[in-house]
Amino acid sequence: MLSGETKTSAESLFGHDQEAWIRDSLVKAQDLGFNCGLGGATSPERNLNGFVDLPLAEKIFEEENFPYAVGMILMKHPWEFVEGETLPDIFDPAYKQLIEDRAKAACVPAKDNPLVIGYYYGFGAFNRGNEWINHHMSLPANSPGRVAISDFLDRHYQDDVKKFNDLYGLSLKKISDMKRGQVMNYEPDFYRANFSEVGKRLDPRQVADFNAIISHMCITLYKIAHTAIRRWDNNHLILGSFVKEWALSGESWKVAAPPSCLIVEVEEADDRLLKTGPLRTDPNGTHLRPI
Repeated sequence: MLSGETKTSAESLFGHDQEAWIRDSLVKAQDLGFNCGLGGATSPERNLNGFVDLPLAEKIFEEENFPYAVGMILMKHPWEFVEGETLPDIFDPAYKQLIEDRAKAACVPAKDNPLVIGYYYGFGAFNRGNEWINHHMSLPANSPGRVAISDFLDRHYQDDVKKFNDLYGLSLKKISDMKRGQVMNYEPDFYRANFSEVGKRLDPRQVADFNAIISHMCITLYKIAHTAIRRWDNNHLILGSFVKEWALSGESWKVAAPPSCLIVEVEEADDRLLKTGPLRTDPNGTHLRPI
């Protein structure tokens, strides 16, 4: 809701009285009809200069009875990268532990707070899906991400290396050879394949592979976060990530939604929630509603 990018205008109106600026912003948001902060008080990529005092903003939200989400941030936005920094390896056990630690830090103070709506993941992922796949396939030999995607493609092709080679113009002896050397590199057009004028110039079989890999990465990433949050908090919603509408294909959304944060769990749905859309139930009996 609040952005460090507004520092100049905020200080011109309120000087260094950030509390006055936050309170005024909240009043204006309510006047516009907003009754909660689904993206929290701010998000790291919108507060690069650290201008927004997050604890102060949440304190004011509490005083004004304004529901808000808590950030359980999965990763940095590229805007936040320092020189030499790049995407994480989401299959690496160290990354999983990082998310576990962040979930504990976010959930323990919030789990019993009735004004907290739930948890959001900040900047999503996969908005430039080709970069995600290429990054993981360019990691050192036998790194977790390279191995995971190679194994996934091996299963996807049912170990038919000839079919894979023919499609990509390769000469692998077996698909698992990709664990040791990069042989695939998706061009930027693939992340824009949802646009018909772009998709029609791509091989649909390669687009299908691309979407299947992205779906697999979605499931992996959001399962890690979902499990980590539920380890500490079973009561609040999981609101998920901000994902561009063109980042995932329709099929990827369908595949990724059921086990991931792209759904909202409703433990005890009341009449107001039931009127907002159909619920479906997973095998464990948990009510699920797509965001």
